[in-house]
Amino acid sequence: MNWKEYEKQLFEEVESVYPDARVLYDCKLPGRYSQVSRQCDVLVEEEVGKKTFRTLYDAKHHDRKIDVKQVEEFVGLLNDTGCDCGALIAPKGFTKAAYNLAYYGPHNLDLDILSFGDLKLFHGIGAMPYAGDMALFLSMNQALV
Repeated sequence: MNWKEYEKQLFEEVESVYPDARVLYDCKLPGRYSQVSRQCDVLVEEEVGKKTFRTLYDAKHHDRKIDVKQVEEFVGLLNDTGCDCGALIAPKGFTKAAYNLAYYGPHNLDLDILSFGDLKLFHGIGAMPYAGDMALFLSMNQALV
């Protein structure tokens, strides 16, 4: 499988996870700070109340673990595009430094770094109720705060 096929497989998987959302493949979003068009592998747009909630998925089909530099780049992309959250998907996983930056970094973003198989955890009926800047993801299988 090459990187393009990997992105397409990610798109199909995400599309099945979010059947009622708008799921876009290989789209462009305007950069708020860079002032240029930014490429996005997979973008999910969901209406939550009066807000459009955007989740960006980025596929990294490399033959090694993803390092901290790719996480920094992804955080920059999320900030520049104004997405609410994002997930990096990689077949070989992530280095300890990459995990540390994703979970303990100074960014104010909901950022997950996942293997492709981890997406299966998001299958099923679920809801994401909001109150102010707090949210709770509810699923038939699990609840994450």
